[in-house]
Amino acid sequence: MEESRRTATEALVSIVASSGTHCLTAEAHVITFTDVDMEVQHPDHSKPLYVAAQINDVHIRRALVDTSASLNLIPTSTLKATGIPLSRIARALMEVFGFAGIHECTIGSIQLILKVGPIVSLTRFHVIDSPVSYYALLRRPWLHKHKLMPSTYHQCIKGRFNGKPIRIPDNPTPFDLSEAHYFEPTFYDELTPSGEDSTLRPVGIPLPSWQDIEHNSEIDMSDDPSIQRPTLVNATLPPLEKAQLISLLKEYIDVFAWEYHEMPGLDPNLVAHALNVEPGAKPVVQPMQTFHPDVKALIIQEVQKLLTAGFIKPIMHPKWLSNIVLVKKKNGQIRCCVDFRNLNKACLKDEFSLPNMDMLIDSVVGHAMFSFMDGFSGYNQIRMSSKDAAKTAFRTLIGNFYYTSCPSVSRMSEPHIKGL
Repeated sequence: MEESRRTATEALVSIVASSGTHCLTAEAHVITFTDVDMEVQHPDHSKPLYVAAQINDVHIRRALVDTSASLNLIPTSTLKATGIPLSRIARALMEVFGFAGIHECTIGSIQLILKVGPIVSLTRFHVIDSPVSYYALLRRPWLHKHKLMPSTYHQCIKGRFNGKPIRIPDNPTPFDLSEAHYFEPTFYDELTPSGEDSTLRPVGIPLPSWQDIEHNSEIDMSDDPSIQRPTLVNATLPPLEKAQLISLLKEYIDVFAWEYHEMPGLDPNLVAHALNVEPGAKPVVQPMQTFHPDVKALIIQEVQKLLTAGFIKPIMHPKWLSNIVLVKKKNGQIRCCVDFRNLNKACLKDEFSLPNMDMLIDSVVGHAMFSFMDGFSGYNQIRMSSKDAAKTAFRTLIGNFYYTSCPSVSRMSEPHIKGL
C-alpha cells in the first residue's frame, strides 16, 4: 500500500514537472505552485515574502517568512506596539547570527498567540532588541509545525489546514512612505500612505477579565417546578447570548446529571479503570478512626447514596482497607473522601505528565467561546476493573464497602487520575 502511494505520488510529480509547473510534496499531498498563484506581475522580482498576521489581537502587516534559520524572532518594538509587557519574557540568552556573520544575543523567549490566515496557534518567539524591518520573523519552527510550504517567487504560502488545502497570499503593501528608508521598500511599486498605522487593533468585542468571568448567576434548567436542576451561567453574558445558552442547555438536558442514579455508566467492555499495583506490594489495613457524632449522620447519608446508585458494594474480609476522610468545602458543607494514600504509594507511577498550560491554551485558541463547565462526576461513569475493585475497600460506620466504578477526583489522587 505504501509503495503504491509512493509510486502514484512520483507519477503525479513527473506529470506536473513536465508541464512546466513548480511542484513540492509533503505527506503524500501534492502541493503545486503555478503561474495562477503568482501575486506579482513581474516574474523577475526580488521581493521578500511578507504576510499579514495578528498578535495579541493586534494586526501587523509585516511578518517576514524566512526558511533560512530555526528560530522565530520578534523585536521588543513589536511587543510594545501590541501592548505586551516585557516582563512576560522568559530571560534566556542565545546567540544568533545574521547577514555576513554578524551576531547578537537574544534577551529571552516569549509565547504568543499568532494568527496567520486561518491558522491560529501558540508560537514561541525569541526576542531581540534591535532595529529591524519586520514586526515578526517566521522561520522553520512555525512552517514545519503547520506543514506549510512558502514560495518567495510566487509570493504565497500553501499547505493543508483541517484536511483542506489553504493558500496564504503575501501582503502587497507591507511598507508605508515613512518607511521608505529601508532597503526592502525598493522592491515594491506601491507604499501605504504615511500616517496609517502598521499595527491596527481589530474591531470586536474584547474578552472579559477573569474578575468578570468568575461572577456567575444560578439558573434552573427544569421545566417542572417540583424538580430543581440548578446550574451556573456567567452573569456578564449579553441577554441574547444568555437566553441562547440556556436554550441550548435545556435542549440537551438529557446529557447532564444531578443525581448519582442519573448516570448509567460506561460499558466495562469499552473502558475500565485498572490499578497498576506493584507486584509484591504488601496490602495495608488502616487503623479504625472515630468521628464526631455530628458528622456520623452525614457519612451514613453519603454511603447510602452511593450504595443506592450502585457505585459501591459491601465487602467481607478485604486485604486493602482505607478510612474515610472528611473535607470541608468552600461553601461550608462536608465532603466525604477516602484516604487512598497507601494504595497510591503501592501503585507504579505513570511518568507521562498531564497536558501543560501551553498545550491547553493552544487547543482552545481560535474559538469564539470557552466553557468552564465542570464535569465533576465524570469519573463515576467508568467502572473499576473486577480484579482491582476490592483494593478500593473503605471502612464506614455501617460496614466495609468497595467501589464498582472509578472514585471521583475528590476520592482518588493524581496517580490514578493520570491512568484515565
